Amino acid sequence: MLDFLKVFFPKWNFFNTFNHLPILQYKSSTSEVWIDVFPELERSELSFLLNPSVNYHYACSNHLFTWLQELKYLKEPTVKDIEQTLSYKITEKIVSFELRKNQSIERFQFRLLLRSPITENEDIIFISRVIQCN
Repeated sequence: MLDFLKVFFPKWNFFNTFNHLPILQYKSSTSEVWIDVFPELERSELSFLLNPSVNYHYACSNHLFTWLQELKYLKEPTVKDIEQTLSYKITEKIVSFELRKNQSIERFQFRLLLRSPITENEDIIFISRVIQCN
């Protein structure tokens, strides 16, 4: 029940300039190149008042922060333990939704990594198994 309530109380991180940022990437089962699920957004004057894509991007980014916090509390997690978490299941659905929206990929993997905005160093936190795109 408490997991369901976190949908209504997001963790907003508007000013996160010096911390490592969580990045979600995917690759198709036929490729070795990892691609950001959420590329940098282009801003315009019209998007100042009505910007559902930016809001969606922020919501997904904040979900990744929540997932990172959840992973910190798992003691020596296995892949199976991580796949049982609600945050993993939500992340899998987000990636699947984004891929169905833009591309015709049948099978994919995703990974969560931390990227330093200053040095561009990346630390891989988790890599999923190969998943069938629904």
